[in-house]
Amino acid sequence: MKNDKKADYNWIIPPGLLNAVKSFELFYKTLFDKASKIKNPPIIIFGPRGVGKTLFTMLFEQFYLRDNQTMTRDHIVKINVASIPQGLIESELFGHVRGAFTDAIKETNGFVTAAENGLLILEEIGELQHTLQSKLLTFVEDHYYYKVGSRKRLRAENIQIVATTNKKPTPEFFREDFLDRFYSFDVPPLHERRIDVLYYLYNNSPDVVARLKPHQVLALMAYNWPGNVREIEKIAHQMNVNVQAMGYPIVGFERLTFDKKSYPLVDGLKMTFLYHELKDLGVDVNFLEKELSRYRLGLSFQTKPTPAFPSSLEPSVSENESEKYNFPSYRIKPFDLAYSGFSQFFCDIFHLNPYGDGNLLYIVGQREPGPFTVSKKHKKLAKQISNVFEKIRKDFHASRTKDFPSLEQIIRAMTEDDFLRCFYNVLLKEEHGNKAAVARRAGISPKTIYEKLKKLNID
Repeated sequence: MKNDKKADYNWIIPPGLLNAVKSFELFYKTLFDKASKIKNPPIIIFGPRGVGKTLFTMLFEQFYLRDNQTMTRDHIVKINVASIPQGLIESELFGHVRGAFTDAIKETNGFVTAAENGLLILEEIGELQHTLQSKLLTFVEDHYYYKVGSRKRLRAENIQIVATTNKKPTPEFFREDFLDRFYSFDVPPLHERRIDVLYYLYNNSPDVVARLKPHQVLALMAYNWPGNVREIEKIAHQMNVNVQAMGYPIVGFERLTFDKKSYPLVDGLKMTFLYHELKDLGVDVNFLEKELSRYRLGLSFQTKPTPAFPSSLEPSVSENESEKYNFPSYRIKPFDLAYSGFSQFFCDIFHLNPYGDGNLLYIVGQREPGPFTVSKKHKKLAKQISNVFEKIRKDFHASRTKDFPSLEQIIRAMTEDDFLRCFYNVLLKEEHGNKAAVARRAGISPKTIYEKLKKLNID
């Protein structure tokens, strides 16, 4: 699926990101329209950490090279501001003369000189101090600059500047006049395009995707991924290592490393608690599970869960987009079905915002006010769920003098043994005490489960 020309990057353009790419192309065309009087408009691309801003700078390179055919990639200069010590950034940008500072044994040119008649990409520009932003702003406006240690004014012509940052456009990080000079574009975070989660996971570890169970698919899309694409890559690597090194299929996120960053492990436990809580409070969980299964989703850990997706997924390549943007773009129907179930059934039935920045398995804190549309078929189920949350709300207000800890606070206060003791007790309850079945659910051998239960003082 990878384009040979871009094989070093492993980038794809999944369905949710494709909308942003098309918006970026329109943004580019508007600024660089031949009739526009603005020459070399400076651009800044905003986006949280790990969201894929580099992809957009690479797309900009393609667009710019296409429109400036006399230019080559030798005229593209890329610098990561965060990788340069603050004391050297000005010298790196504008150059210095001999004797400007202790190690300045000879005069050098800076990046602006190298990028003349070309493209200067400044990654993580939010790391620039305000004083340096002022000097860069002067250069952007009149194309003049001074080498460090020199009073001779120099001029660099025809430089297109593209910057990226994961900082917010606030006075804490940027001078207001600096931001005013740049044309900005925002890359949407992953929680606003959760349809892309399975695509990124598939691109990194297709074997792992083939092993996912319905409840895991729901957990993956419900999680808000604050680390965005980079965090998915990390989780995919962890899951892949577990499969390859230990030789068993993934049957739960409990096999991931137990530490403060093991979000899916916490999600799996929360999902089990939620399922039993709904069941105990009168929700028809069997009907709920049946409806979720239509979308390859699930809320319950089944005794013998089957994979959510076919063993051989067949991506439908979007030839036009792949060729146009020079990055693979494709659709996978089972993924799209799962997302439609997540956004149009699960989120509607629980009054959740599928674009919200929160883990949607923590339903109580994520529920949205106002009417949500559900089908006639699901009105009874929606009413049952609403009654559950009305009861929770009343119980909370009746006891609000008490300080109830959140699930996250409870988990943080646990030792690892306490957590595992809780986890295995839940599995034992679900499996009616069948330890062999618990071993299969946990992905460990029957001998190991007996040793673990004995160590945890579980009968």
